[in-house]
Amino acid sequence: MYLINYIYFKGKWEIPFDPKDTKEDQFSC
Repeated sequence: MYLINYIYFKGKWEIPFDPKDTKEDQFSC
């Protein structure tokens, strides 16, 4: 399962995001 997640997240984004439009914040779910 971890290997599948690793391979999946190493792929390229279909629409890359602009780092200027991001910010650091607390993560919660």
